[in-house]
Amino acid sequence: MIVHQFDAHAWAEVWLENQGWVRVDPTAAVSPLRIEMGLEEAIASEGSFLAAAPLSPLRYRGIPLLNQLRLRYDALTYRWQSWVVGFDSEQQFDLLHTLFGEISTRVFATLLLGSWALVLIPVAISLFLRRDTHPTSALDKHYRLFCERMAGLGLERAPGEPPGQFAQRAIEALPAFSEPLQSITGLYNDLAYAGAPDKAALAKFTRAVKRFRPDRRRGLTEESVTL
Repeated sequence: MIVHQFDAHAWAEVWLENQGWVRVDPTAAVSPLRIEMGLEEAIASEGSFLAAAPLSPLRYRGIPLLNQLRLRYDALTYRWQSWVVGFDSEQQFDLLHTLFGEISTRVFATLLLGSWALVLIPVAISLFLRRDTHPTSALDKHYRLFCERMAGLGLERAPGEPPGQFAQRAIEALPAFSEPLQSITGLYNDLAYAGAPDKAALAKFTRAVKRFRPDRRRGLTEESVTL
């Protein structure tokens, strides 16, 4: 039996002294015919049933194919609500009881752990064996090395901080390192954002990063100045 919202009606119960709980209909303004016969039948003479819903499947019940599709959809919705949305612990135990009969706590725990193992073990194996689909390029590898050496000076690059902004902040904090910071950052920006990296420019950037061995106490080494 399908009961739609427009067919629904609710009665309240109130406590009256010397009478106890009494059923009361708070919608006294509603026509009694609507309550007794339902909305559709009560306003059948007006022809206004579902007037504001021209695409409602109920308006086309006279067409057998559309009505059959409507009923199939209602059945599918009911199963979804019953077996997915409303699949509570009681229904789960009923299903297990139907499949396995009377089960003890130990058997239930074993089944639960076994089902977890069937799912988690293959996932763990696939994660362990999965290769990195985005290997770090030589450019990014050496730029990370540059950032690590800057962190040794007490300046760490913030997550998501653009290279140019990081270099500017580093120059303001350590003006003695201005020249190599500008050079390395400029080379990196050119290689990272100017299309395919040029091999000669990439080799120059790599050498610059390797030679950049700053020492906060003594300033730049002689090697780190020559880029």
